Amino acid sequence: MAPLLLDLAVLYRALAFGADGDLDPREADVVRAALEAWVPGQDPAGVDHALREAALVDVGVVGLGTVLERVGRRLARPDQARVLADLRRVAAADGRVTRGEEDLIDFVERALGDGP
Repeated sequence: MAPLLLDLAVLYRALAFGADGDLDPREADVVRAALEAWVPGQDPAGVDHALREAALVDVGVVGLGTVLERVGRRLARPDQARVLADLRRVAAADGRVTRGEEDLIDFVERALGDGP
């Protein structure tokens, strides 16, 4: 599994589940589709594995900043914008965007602002 895919899975899952404490099935579907789009043509089992591994990551211990630093180093600006667009789609998938989700997206946007 690509390290970037795992970092994206951690980030997307942090938004989908952590920001409002609820993993709506619609959000889960958008997370999966977004991750699959990052690895077109690859076996979907890789995305399944990334999602399982991401579920084991405690962002409070690892630190979302650490994950964002790695994502920012690996992705050029257009792909960073793609990550933000993915996050916005995940947040809106359940029909409501919470203040916590907005705050997390703002945090990610600020963190990636210093990338390549």
